[in-house]
Amino acid sequence: MFGNHSTTPVSHYIDDSYPGEWGVEDRDGSGVKVIRTTNFTNAGKLDLTNVVTRSILEKKVKRKAIKKFDTILERSGGTAENPVGRVVLFEEDDQYLCNNFTQVLRFKDIEPRYAFYALFYYYQMNKTVVRSMGSKTTGIQNLNMNKYLEIGVPDASDEEQRLFIAIAEQADKSKFELRKSIDAIDQVIKLNKRLK
Repeated sequence: MFGNHSTTPVSHYIDDSYPGEWGVEDRDGSGVKVIRTTNFTNAGKLDLTNVVTRSILEKKVKRKAIKKFDTILERSGGTAENPVGRVVLFEEDDQYLCNNFTQVLRFKDIEPRYAFYALFYYYQMNKTVVRSMGSKTTGIQNLNMNKYLEIGVPDASDEEQRLFIAIAEQADKSKFELRKSIDAIDQVIKLNKRLK
């Protein structure tokens, strides 16, 4: 869609960026919910069915609370198939922090969902390039943030950004509906095998 557009480094659009927090064990159940990379899906969404709580100083909670439509970047982690550098879009209204293997990216002068999708699709189409932005220590890949922030975001008008978001969100819904249909077909096949 943006093959002929010029690009601007993602760093140009960063309004705020900070690493997550891990804090200490939540002994009394009053801690704050913390998103880990295990909550990332490869579809750019969060799976919050298993979120830990941690005790974190209130001043850090205020400073590092994630805002709706922030992008959460995996700074450390990765696997053989999926290099470090995955991103997810934060779409929640509740208070969450993210852990110290992640980085919050908050954008300015650009639609934040457009910036997220630009980074998400860049990762999907350029895993070898993203892998080269990482270094490996003790079995964990660590992302070079300076290199990562040089990724070019296509220069798109406000209207083009909104159109791209609409297309990407519709594609997400279609994938979800397709997955539900495949799961239902799988259940029918399994039931038929049991009945035979």
